[in-house]
Amino acid sequence: MSAAAEVYDASLLNPANDNKRHRGTKLEMEIRAQFLIAYAAKHFPVTVRQLFYAATVAGVPGIGKDDNGYNAVQQQVLSLRRTGRMPYGNIADLTRWQWKPRTHGSVQDALEETARLYRRALWRDQPVHVEVWVEKDALAGSLMPVTSRFDVPLMVARGFTSETYAFEAAEYWSAIGKEVHVYHLGDFDRSGQDAARDLERKLTTFGSAKGLRVQFNRLAVTERQVEFGIFRLVRRRD
Repeated sequence: MSAAAEVYDASLLNPANDNKRHRGTKLEMEIRAQFLIAYAAKHFPVTVRQLFYAATVAGVPGIGKDDNGYNAVQQQVLSLRRTGRMPYGNIADLTRWQWKPRTHGSVQDALEETARLYRRALWRDQPVHVEVWVEKDALAGSLMPVTSRFDVPLMVARGFTSETYAFEAAEYWSAIGKEVHVYHLGDFDRSGQDAARDLERKLTTFGSAKGLRVQFNRLAVTERQVEFGIFRLVRRRD
C-alpha cells in the first residue's frame, strides 16, 4: 500500500463487524456506482453522507441503513473519484473550514473585486426577514445554490439546536428589526419531529424576548408529503 493510500483512504470497518458486511456482486457494485455518479452530478456539491442517505432511500443494492452501508458508500465514492468516474468537485466536505481575512494587492484591486462581486441586497426593503433552517448539514450542498440565488440565509441546525445558536440567531434578528419567517427542513421520524419542535420553541421564545414576531414553518418533511410519497410508490408498483 502506498503512503498516500495510508493517509487518505477512508477508515476500514471494524473487524469485529466484518461478518455483517454485505459484499456486493460486480453487478451490484456497478448499479451502485451509476446511482452515486448520477446523483452527485445532478445535485453537486454533495457530501458522502448525503449520497448515503439518498442511496438508502432509493433502495440501492447492498446499502444498509447502518455504519456498514455508510462505509460502503464512502469507499466506493473514493474509488470512483480516483479512477476518474466521479469529478472531485462533485463532493463537498462541510466539516472542515479555513478562516482567512480577505486581502488585496492594492486599493485598485479591492475596488475592482468589489465591483465584480457586488450583489444587491434583495431583502433590504422587504417588510420581513426570511431564513431557511435544515436539520442535517448533508443537505446544505443541495440547498445552498437555491438560497444563495435568492439571498436567503441558510442555517444548519445539526439535530437539536443549542441554546447558544438559537439565542445568537435572535440577536441577529433584533438588529434587523423585522418580522421573521423561518422555513425548516428536517426528518419525519420521532427525533426529527422533536428537534423541529424544540427549535421552534427556542426561536420563538428568544424572538419574543426581543419583541419580534417569529413565524416558524415546517417546509419538509411533513405527514402530507410522506402520504403522497407512499401513494406514488404504490401506484408505481401497481
